[in-house]
Amino acid sequence: MLETIVERFARLGYQLHPDAARILSEQAVGEDLIEEIISSIDESKVVICPSDLSPLFAGKKERKREKEGSFRVLMDASDLRIIAEGEEGFVRRFCDRFEKLSRILQGRLNARSIEGIKRIKRHDTGNIGVIGIVSEINRTQNGHTLLELEDMTGRLPVLLMKDKINENILLDEVIGVQGQLTKDGSLLVADRIIFPDVPSNFRPDYSKNGSFAVLISDIHAGNRTFLDGAWDRFIAWICGELGSEREVGLSERVRYLVIAGDIVDGIGVYPNQEEELEVPDLMEQYRMVAESLARIPERVKIIIAPGNHDAVRQADPQPRLPEKIQDLFKEHENTVFVSNPALIELEGVSILVYHGQSFDDLIMAIPGLTYDHPEDVMIEMLKRRHLSPIYGGKVPIVPSVIDSGVIEQIPDVLHCGHTHTVGVGRYRGVTVINAGAWQDQTEYQRKLNIKPTPGCAALLDLGRLDVNILRFH
Repeated sequence: MLETIVERFARLGYQLHPDAARILSEQAVGEDLIEEIISSIDESKVVICPSDLSPLFAGKKERKREKEGSFRVLMDASDLRIIAEGEEGFVRRFCDRFEKLSRILQGRLNARSIEGIKRIKRHDTGNIGVIGIVSEINRTQNGHTLLELEDMTGRLPVLLMKDKINENILLDEVIGVQGQLTKDGSLLVADRIIFPDVPSNFRPDYSKNGSFAVLISDIHAGNRTFLDGAWDRFIAWICGELGSEREVGLSERVRYLVIAGDIVDGIGVYPNQEEELEVPDLMEQYRMVAESLARIPERVKIIIAPGNHDAVRQADPQPRLPEKIQDLFKEHENTVFVSNPALIELEGVSILVYHGQSFDDLIMAIPGLTYDHPEDVMIEMLKRRHLSPIYGGKVPIVPSVIDSGVIEQIPDVLHCGHTHTVGVGRYRGVTVINAGAWQDQTEYQRKLNIKPTPGCAALLDLGRLDVNILRFH
């Protein structure tokens, strides 16, 4: 029976992971089920793994029922354990990154890639696949790219010929490489690069309740450039006190307000910040926002994540705002605080909330990315299945057992901030949203020629995942 199943998949051009073959051999597998398995997996897959089978046996209807309900927190990094301040913690974090992303990549490479670099270098020649973390990137005199890939067993140089492969590779990301190993096993000449990526057949979930969510970020209360007039108009609109009959009708369907960080401008975040502050008291800055949010009807659940200007540690992941600050928001009883990043679910629609400090590193590292189009940066995050793949740049990280930047569960929506610019897009079924900010151009942004799009909010239809940018400035 086992051999028959393996042969049936082989005729269709797929290899079976041994555990997947065992699971299928224990089931009454007919042609209809095989067709369903094939249609449900990403077309780039070569090896079918057990993870490709479990959704079918769990049953799609059961999974959908599990996702019903108005609001859930699926992942909060606030309680992530810091195991060390030194090398051990970072090693554990990168091991977790490698293990999670390599599981995603294994099904998209030749089965021989499942073995480690050390074993491949000793025994394999010809066409192989390998998975590793990019530990070095160099350019040859002829303009080719030479990578150093690393896994738990060793290192392997990989050559990317300039006329054959034109991918932007980042330090510390996990990739798969298919190519030709030289006879002495000292070099892999790449034929193609495989990123963890979102499967091409990913389909998002939708709400059946006709509800709306409003997504915003970067309020920056307390700064002299804070647009209090636009903010007041936004609060009046969401309360149903402003706008045409149609606009008021839309606001009445809003059930969620999700804020992706930088609630206030903070104190001492950057040099000479005190010269730009209208309100130089941190708690008073938060009190300003809390009093305005308290006006919002209780039917609207407010979800608040921190950013790099907020009163938490600067290193990713950032925990929930401290209780003494949460207490200021208690007047609106339907307020929830989450970490940065956090994965939440609104009526079955999953939203990955990440403030986005890694935008600074990614824009510097990948040609063509700009602050004017944050949606392009977010697509690169999804392609690499990591919110902040580069280590040692502008984003400090916490040494921990778990790498919370890995996008292990594909969200229906990715919601970021930080850039102060508006960007909306869709990538392989995932909606990406950055709704700008609530402060005008700062002196720092003027020096960098960053032109913000302030006073905006993204109105997300949870039933269709359509996005409408509302402008209050």
